[in-house]
Amino acid sequence: MGTFSLVDRFPAGLTGTEVPWVRADGAKTAPPSAAGEVAQVADQRCIGDGKGMRFPVPVAVAQAVPGLPAGEGWYFEPKYDGDRQVLWKTPEGVRLQSRSGRDVTAWWPDLVAAAAYLPNGVVLDGETVVWRAGGLDFGAVRSRASSSPARAAALARSLPASYAAWDCLAHPAHGDIRGWAYTRRRALLLEVLGPRGRPPIQPVPATDDRAVAAAWLEQLTSLGVEGVVCMRSIIGPTLNRRHVPLPATRPRAVSYDPLVDLPESLIELKRAAEADRVALAAASDEDRDALRAAALETAAAVNAAVTEHAKQKNENRAKVVNALNRAVLHSE
Repeated sequence: MGTFSLVDRFPAGLTGTEVPWVRADGAKTAPPSAAGEVAQVADQRCIGDGKGMRFPVPVAVAQAVPGLPAGEGWYFEPKYDGDRQVLWKTPEGVRLQSRSGRDVTAWWPDLVAAAAYLPNGVVLDGETVVWRAGGLDFGAVRSRASSSPARAAALARSLPASYAAWDCLAHPAHGDIRGWAYTRRRALLLEVLGPRGRPPIQPVPATDDRAVAAAWLEQLTSLGVEGVVCMRSIIGPTLNRRHVPLPATRPRAVSYDPLVDLPESLIELKRAAEADRVALAAASDEDRDALRAAALETAAAVNAAVTEHAKQKNENRAKVVNALNRAVLHSE
Protein backbone atom coordinates (compact mmCIF):
# COMPACT_ATOMS: atom_id res chain seq x y z
CA MET A 1 0.00 0.00 0.00
CA GLY A 2 1.20 3.50 -0.79
CA THR A 3 1.38 6.35 1.68
CA PHE A 4 -1.27 9.03 1.70
CA SER A 5 -2.05 12.33 3.36
CA LEU A 6 -4.19 12.11 6.48
CA VAL A 7 -5.32 15.69 5.96
CA ASP A 8 -6.45 14.91 2.41
CA ARG A 9 -8.74 12.17 3.74
CA PHE A 10 -10.98 14.79 5.35
CA PRO A 11 -13.85 16.28 3.30
CA ALA A 12 -12.38 19.03 1.13
CA GLY A 13 -15.28 21.36 1.81
CA LEU A 14 -14.95 21.25 5.60
CA THR A 15 -13.36 24.53 6.54
CA GLY A 16 -9.99 24.15 8.16
CA THR A 17 -9.22 20.52 7.46
CA GLU A 18 -7.45 21.08 4.16
CA VAL A 19 -4.80 23.40 5.63
CA PRO A 20 -2.56 23.20 8.69
CA TRP A 21 -3.79 26.44 10.24
CA VAL A 22 -7.01 28.45 9.97
CA ARG A 23 -7.45 31.82 11.63
CA ALA A 24 -10.78 32.99 12.97
CA ASP A 25 -10.75 35.89 10.52
CA GLY A 26 -10.85 33.40 7.64
CA ALA A 27 -7.26 33.78 6.48
CA LYS A 28 -5.74 30.38 5.69
CA THR A 29 -2.17 31.10 6.64
CA ALA A 30 0.68 29.67 8.61
CA PRO A 31 0.61 30.10 12.40
CA PRO A 32 2.67 32.80 14.14
CA SER A 33 6.37 32.39 13.59
CA ALA A 34 8.60 31.50 16.49
CA ALA A 35 10.17 34.94 16.27
CA GLY A 36 7.01 36.89 15.42
CA GLU A 37 3.95 37.76 17.44
CA VAL A 38 4.86 35.34 20.23
CA ALA A 39 8.18 37.00 20.96
CA GLN A 40 6.79 38.07 24.30
CA VAL A 41 7.16 34.48 25.56
CA ALA A 42 10.76 34.12 24.37
CA ASP A 43 12.06 34.42 27.91
CA GLN A 44 10.08 31.40 29.17
CA ARG A 45 12.34 28.75 30.60
CA CYS A 46 12.23 25.16 29.42
CA ILE A 47 11.35 22.31 31.71
CA GLY A 48 14.49 20.49 32.79
CA ASP A 49 17.95 21.70 31.87
CA GLY A 50 16.95 23.03 28.44
CA LYS A 51 19.60 20.91 26.74
CA GLY A 52 17.59 17.79 26.09
CA MET A 53 15.45 15.06 27.56
CA ARG A 54 15.97 11.50 28.61
CA PHE A 55 14.02 8.61 27.16
CA PRO A 56 11.25 8.01 28.10
CA VAL A 57 9.62 11.37 28.74
CA PRO A 58 6.38 11.83 30.72
CA VAL A 59 3.56 13.22 28.59
CA ALA A 60 0.75 15.65 29.36
CA VAL A 61 -2.72 14.12 29.48
CA ALA A 62 -5.73 16.14 28.40
CA GLN A 63 -8.52 16.82 30.89
CA ALA A 64 -12.01 15.90 29.61
CA VAL A 65 -14.46 18.81 29.53
CA PRO A 66 -18.14 18.92 28.46
CA GLY A 67 -17.83 21.47 25.66
CA LEU A 68 -15.61 23.77 23.63
CA PRO A 69 -14.26 26.69 25.68
CA ALA A 70 -15.14 30.21 24.59
CA GLY A 71 -13.06 33.35 24.71
CA GLU A 72 -9.77 34.56 23.32
CA GLY A 73 -6.55 32.59 23.28
CA TRP A 74 -7.92 29.10 22.61
CA TYR A 75 -6.61 26.86 19.83
CA PHE A 76 -8.20 23.61 18.65
CA GLU A 77 -7.00 20.37 17.04
CA PRO A 78 -8.92 17.21 16.02
CA LYS A 79 -8.24 14.20 18.27
CA TYR A 80 -7.56 11.14 16.14
CA ASP A 81 -8.47 7.66 17.36
CA GLY A 82 -5.16 5.87 17.76
CA ASP A 83 -2.27 5.21 20.13
CA ARG A 84 -0.41 8.07 21.81
CA GLN A 85 3.29 7.91 20.96
CA VAL A 86 6.34 10.09 21.37
CA LEU A 87 8.74 10.00 18.41
CA TRP A 88 12.44 10.59 19.08
CA LYS A 89 15.03 11.26 16.35
CA THR A 90 18.54 10.84 17.70
CA PRO A 91 21.97 10.26 16.11
CA GLU A 92 21.42 6.57 16.87
CA GLY A 93 18.16 6.48 14.93
CA VAL A 94 14.41 6.71 15.58
CA ARG A 95 12.76 5.58 18.81
CA LEU A 96 9.09 5.41 19.71
CA GLN A 97 7.65 5.40 23.20
CA SER A 98 4.12 4.72 24.37
CA ARG A 99 2.17 7.02 26.68
CA SER A 100 3.25 4.86 29.61
CA GLY A 101 6.92 5.18 28.62
CA ARG A 102 7.40 1.72 27.10
CA ASP A 103 9.76 1.44 24.13
CA VAL A 104 7.55 0.35 21.19
CA THR A 105 10.02 1.00 18.37
CA ALA A 106 10.11 -2.63 17.23
CA TRP A 107 6.35 -2.69 16.61
CA TRP A 108 6.34 0.18 14.09
CA PRO A 109 9.14 -0.32 11.51
CA ASP A 110 7.22 1.65 8.88
CA LEU A 111 7.18 4.77 11.06
CA VAL A 112 10.83 4.29 11.99
CA ALA A 113 11.75 4.28 8.29
CA ALA A 114 9.49 7.23 7.50
CA ALA A 115 10.97 9.38 10.30
CA ALA A 116 14.58 8.86 9.25
CA TYR A 117 14.66 12.23 7.46
CA LEU A 118 13.93 14.24 10.61
CA PRO A 119 16.81 16.21 12.12
CA ASN A 120 18.58 14.78 15.13
CA GLY A 121 17.33 16.25 18.39
CA VAL A 122 13.67 16.42 17.43
CA VAL A 123 11.11 14.90 19.82
CA LEU A 124 7.48 14.87 18.66
CA ASP A 125 4.26 14.04 20.48
CA GLY A 126 1.36 12.64 18.51
CA GLU A 127 -0.98 9.80 17.62
CA THR A 128 -0.21 6.66 15.65
CA VAL A 129 -3.20 5.73 13.51
CA VAL A 130 -4.16 3.27 10.78
CA TRP A 131 -6.45 4.27 7.92
CA ARG A 132 -8.57 1.31 6.80
CA ALA A 133 -11.92 0.89 5.04
CA GLY A 134 -12.64 4.60 4.81
CA GLY A 135 -11.70 5.68 8.32
CA LEU A 136 -9.23 5.56 11.17
CA ASP A 137 -9.32 2.01 12.54
CA PHE A 138 -8.47 1.89 16.25
CA GLY A 139 -8.81 -1.89 16.28
CA ALA A 140 -6.10 -2.17 13.63
CA VAL A 141 -3.80 0.04 15.72
CA ARG A 142 -4.34 -2.13 18.79
CA SER A 143 -3.80 -5.27 16.73
CA ARG A 144 -0.41 -4.01 15.66
CA ALA A 145 0.48 -2.77 19.13
CA SER A 146 -0.43 -6.06 20.81
CA SER A 147 1.25 -8.32 18.29
CA SER A 148 4.85 -9.46 18.49
CA PRO A 149 7.89 -7.68 17.06
CA ALA A 150 8.55 -10.78 14.96
CA ARG A 151 5.38 -10.09 12.99
CA ALA A 152 5.97 -6.34 12.74
CA ALA A 153 7.20 -6.27 9.15
CA ALA A 154 4.23 -8.22 7.80
CA LEU A 155 1.77 -6.10 9.81
CA ALA A 156 3.42 -2.90 8.55
CA ARG A 157 2.72 -4.03 4.99
CA SER A 158 -0.87 -5.10 5.61
CA LEU A 159 -1.82 -2.35 8.09
CA PRO A 160 0.47 0.63 7.35
CA ALA A 161 0.48 3.34 10.00
CA SER A 162 0.52 7.12 9.92
CA TYR A 163 1.78 9.48 12.59
CA ALA A 164 -0.30 12.57 13.35
CA ALA A 165 2.02 14.97 15.19
CA TRP A 166 0.48 17.65 17.37
CA ASP A 167 3.43 18.90 19.38
CA CYS A 168 7.17 19.45 19.29
CA LEU A 169 8.73 18.69 22.67
CA ALA A 170 12.37 19.19 21.73
CA HIS A 171 14.09 20.99 18.86
CA PRO A 172 17.72 20.76 17.67
CA ALA A 173 18.33 24.48 18.08
CA HIS A 174 16.42 24.99 21.32
CA GLY A 175 16.56 21.73 23.27
CA ASP A 176 13.64 20.96 25.57
CA ILE A 177 10.83 23.38 24.64
CA ARG A 178 7.96 21.94 26.70
CA GLY A 179 7.72 25.15 28.70
CA TRP A 180 7.16 27.33 25.64
CA ALA A 181 3.75 28.68 24.60
CA TYR A 182 1.58 26.54 22.33
CA THR A 183 1.80 28.95 19.39
CA ARG A 184 5.57 28.97 19.50
CA ARG A 185 5.81 25.18 19.71
CA ARG A 186 3.29 24.87 16.87
CA ALA A 187 5.45 27.13 14.70
CA LEU A 188 8.48 24.93 15.37
CA LEU A 189 6.44 21.78 14.63
CA LEU A 190 5.57 23.14 11.18
CA GLU A 191 9.16 24.27 10.71
CA VAL A 192 10.36 20.70 11.32
CA LEU A 193 7.64 18.85 9.36
CA GLY A 194 6.54 21.43 6.81
CA PRO A 195 2.98 22.77 6.60
CA ARG A 196 1.62 19.45 5.34
CA GLY A 197 4.38 17.16 6.51
CA ARG A 198 5.73 14.22 4.57
CA PRO A 199 3.21 11.36 4.68
CA PRO A 200 2.91 9.18 6.66
CA ILE A 201 4.22 11.76 9.19
CA GLN A 202 2.14 14.93 9.27
CA PRO A 203 1.09 17.71 11.63
CA VAL A 204 -2.54 17.66 12.72
CA PRO A 205 -4.70 20.56 11.49
CA ALA A 206 -5.18 23.40 13.98
CA THR A 207 -7.39 26.45 14.23
CA ASP A 208 -8.26 29.34 16.54
CA ASP A 209 -11.78 29.42 15.09
CA ARG A 210 -14.27 27.85 17.53
CA ALA A 211 -16.78 27.34 14.70
CA VAL A 212 -14.30 25.18 12.80
CA ALA A 213 -13.69 23.09 15.92
CA ALA A 214 -17.46 22.67 16.35
CA ALA A 215 -17.66 21.45 12.74
CA TRP A 216 -14.97 18.88 13.48
CA LEU A 217 -17.00 17.57 16.40
CA GLU A 218 -20.16 17.35 14.31
CA GLN A 219 -18.88 16.01 11.01
CA LEU A 220 -15.76 13.88 11.50
CA THR A 221 -17.04 11.11 13.76
CA SER A 222 -17.33 8.58 10.93
CA LEU A 223 -13.70 9.14 9.93
CA GLY A 224 -12.30 8.25 13.34
CA VAL A 225 -11.97 11.65 14.99
CA GLU A 226 -12.96 11.09 18.63
CA GLY A 227 -13.01 14.66 19.83
CA VAL A 228 -11.25 18.02 19.83
CA VAL A 229 -8.26 19.00 21.94
CA CYS A 230 -8.20 22.63 23.11
CA MET A 231 -5.06 24.52 24.14
CA ARG A 232 -4.37 27.92 25.65
CA SER A 233 -1.86 29.86 23.59
CA ILE A 234 0.22 31.39 26.37
CA ILE A 235 1.25 28.46 28.56
CA GLY A 236 2.98 25.13 28.10
CA PRO A 237 1.32 21.75 27.51
CA THR A 238 1.24 20.39 31.04
CA LEU A 239 -1.74 22.44 32.21
CA ASN A 240 -3.42 23.69 29.04
CA ARG A 241 -4.73 20.59 27.28
CA ARG A 242 -8.49 20.05 27.34
CA HIS A 243 -10.23 17.21 25.52
CA VAL A 244 -13.83 17.57 24.34
CA PRO A 245 -14.82 13.96 23.59
CA LEU A 246 -17.46 12.80 21.16
CA PRO A 247 -20.15 10.46 22.51
CA ALA A 248 -18.37 7.25 23.43
CA THR A 249 -18.07 4.79 20.57
CA ARG A 250 -16.53 2.09 22.77
CA PRO A 251 -16.38 1.63 26.53
CA ARG A 252 -13.21 2.85 28.22
CA ALA A 253 -13.46 0.54 31.21
CA VAL A 254 -15.24 -2.64 32.12
CA SER A 255 -15.87 -4.62 35.27
CA TYR A 256 -14.74 -8.21 35.19
CA ASP A 257 -16.01 -11.15 37.18
CA PRO A 258 -13.54 -11.44 40.08
CA LEU A 259 -13.99 -15.22 40.06
CA VAL A 260 -12.45 -15.43 36.61
CA ASP A 261 -9.37 -13.37 37.53
CA LEU A 262 -7.78 -13.40 34.08
CA PRO A 263 -3.97 -13.36 34.06
CA GLU A 264 -2.34 -10.68 31.92
CA SER A 265 -0.42 -13.35 30.01
CA LEU A 266 -3.69 -14.84 28.75
CA ILE A 267 -5.04 -11.42 27.74
CA GLU A 268 -1.83 -10.67 25.84
CA LEU A 269 -2.05 -14.04 24.07
CA LYS A 270 -5.62 -13.29 23.03
CA ARG A 271 -4.56 -9.86 21.77
CA ALA A 272 -1.91 -11.53 19.65
CA ALA A 273 -4.55 -13.85 18.21
CA GLU A 274 -6.73 -10.85 17.32
CA ALA A 275 -3.73 -9.16 15.71
CA ASP A 276 -3.13 -12.25 13.60
CA ARG A 277 -6.78 -12.30 12.53
CA VAL A 278 -6.81 -8.66 11.43
CA ALA A 279 -3.45 -8.95 9.68
CA LEU A 280 -4.51 -12.09 7.83
CA ALA A 281 -7.63 -10.39 6.52
CA ALA A 282 -5.57 -7.53 5.09
CA ALA A 283 -2.47 -9.50 4.08
CA SER A 284 -0.98 -9.56 0.61
CA ASP A 285 -0.48 -12.88 -1.16
CA GLU A 286 3.22 -12.99 -0.25
CA ASP A 287 2.47 -12.74 3.48
CA ARG A 288 -0.76 -14.75 3.73
CA ASP A 289 0.69 -18.26 4.14
CA ALA A 290 3.09 -17.23 6.90
CA LEU A 291 0.41 -15.24 8.73
CA ARG A 292 -2.11 -18.07 8.44
CA ALA A 293 0.33 -20.50 10.05
CA ALA A 294 1.07 -18.01 12.83
CA ALA A 295 -2.64 -17.40 13.39
CA LEU A 296 -3.41 -21.10 13.74
CA GLU A 297 -0.54 -21.55 16.19
CA THR A 298 -1.63 -18.61 18.34
CA ALA A 299 -5.29 -19.68 18.31
CA ALA A 300 -4.31 -23.14 19.50
CA ALA A 301 -2.26 -21.61 22.30
CA VAL A 302 -5.22 -19.45 23.37
CA ASN A 303 -7.56 -22.45 23.46
CA ALA A 304 -5.13 -24.46 25.55
CA ALA A 305 -4.57 -21.56 27.96
CA VAL A 306 -8.32 -20.95 28.36
CA THR A 307 -8.93 -24.61 29.13
CA GLU A 308 -6.14 -24.67 31.70
CA HIS A 309 -7.30 -21.42 33.36
CA ALA A 310 -10.89 -22.66 33.59
CA LYS A 311 -9.66 -25.86 35.18
CA GLN A 312 -7.50 -24.03 37.73
CA LYS A 313 -10.34 -21.71 38.74
CA ASN A 314 -13.00 -24.39 38.55
CA GLU A 315 -14.95 -22.15 36.18
CA ASN A 316 -17.13 -22.82 33.16
CA ARG A 317 -14.95 -22.55 30.04
CA ALA A 318 -17.51 -20.41 28.21
CA LYS A 319 -17.44 -17.93 31.07
CA VAL A 320 -13.68 -17.58 30.77
CA VAL A 321 -13.95 -17.11 27.00
CA ASN A 322 -16.56 -14.37 27.38
CA ALA A 323 -14.52 -12.54 30.01
CA LEU A 324 -11.41 -12.82 27.85
CA ASN A 325 -13.23 -11.38 24.84
CA ARG A 326 -14.46 -8.45 26.92
CA ALA A 327 -11.00 -7.81 28.33
CA VAL A 328 -9.46 -7.58 24.86
CA LEU A 329 -12.34 -5.58 23.38
CA HIS A 330 -12.24 -2.88 26.04
CA SER A 331 -8.51 -2.60 26.63
CA GLU A 332 -6.44 0.24 25.25
